[in-house]
This record gives sequence, structure tokens and C-alpha cells, in this order.
Amino acid sequence: MPHGSELEEKLGATEKAARVWAGPILTAALIVAADHLTKYLARTSLQPGKRVDILGDFLGFQLVFNPGAALSLGSGATRLITIFALIVCLGIIPWMLTRRLSTLSRIGISAIWGGAIGNLIDRIFFPPGALAGHVVDFIAYANWFVGNVADIAIVVGVGILLLQALRPHPDSEAASPESSAEDQ
Repeated sequence: MPHGSELEEKLGATEKAARVWAGPILTAALIVAADHLTKYLARTSLQPGKRVDILGDFLGFQLVFNPGAALSLGSGATRLITIFALIVCLGIIPWMLTRRLSTLSRIGISAIWGGAIGNLIDRIFFPPGALAGHVVDFIAYANWFVGNVADIAIVVGVGILLLQALRPHPDSEAASPESSAEDQ
């Protein structure tokens, strides 16, 4: 049985892990819930291919079942896209979240994670099935493309990460010659 200090260390590590994972899991879960609620509403309210204008030709609703990735790219490689999405959702993103990150970077990665999971669920469970399911898209942006809430979360997450990457960080400032000599 662990002694007092060992038990406190284990409890401290558990509390730290809970703090590290609570925000990303909650963020991703809320995105997945919003994505699938809106996809359900789209599937039950819209007719495939028929556009309903909201802001003229600029924005509307149009139910589309997308076998590919963004902008329907790779529509002949749905299973490959699904396998890649599984690797990202179950391996790469969780690994990234174990790294030391700023709060904004954690939010960005969590948004990407939620969006990726939302679309992955479609690929696994929607027709035609067998890891080749089509993603439900319903937000029509002019005549450019049709997307969904998961896509919005991914774009926002990437945007946050780009802003973070372009922002100057005090940690990355080059050390002055005096501090380098003092550190040695």
C-alpha cells in the first residue's frame, strides 16, 4: 500500500491528467453533438440536392452526401480517408494534446478533434457503410462548396493554430550573449 506522499503524488497526477483532458474532451464532445444534431435536422428536413436560400445565393441549405474529403476531393478513396481519420482521431490528436501547449492551441486542436470525430462517425456508420460512409453536408456557401458544423470546427481550429503560429512568443526570443555566457 502506498505511503502518504506516494498516494498524494498519484492523486496529484490523476488530478493533473483530468485537468489536461477535461477541456479537450468536453470541447470535442460539444462539437460532435452540435454536428450530429444539425446533420439529423438536415437529413430529416431537407431534400437531397434541393437548395434552400438563406442569404440569397451567398448562403443556403443543400443536403449532400459527400464520399470524399474537403471539397469532395478524394471521393474515390473514401476508405483510405476513413483510415487516415481514425489514425488522426485516435492517435495523432491525443498525442498532440499530451504536449505542452498554450490554452488557445489546446482549444484549436480540440476543435479540430471534434470536427474530425463528427465526420468520422458519418464515414463509419452512414451508408454505404463498411468504412465508406458518406459525410452529411448541408451548409451551402454560394456555389463554392457544401459543408457542415464539423467542417466549421476544423476550419476554426486550424485558424486558431495559424494565429498562434504567427504570434510572437516570449519563450522563442533569442537569448542575449550575456545570458548565454551566464547560463554556461
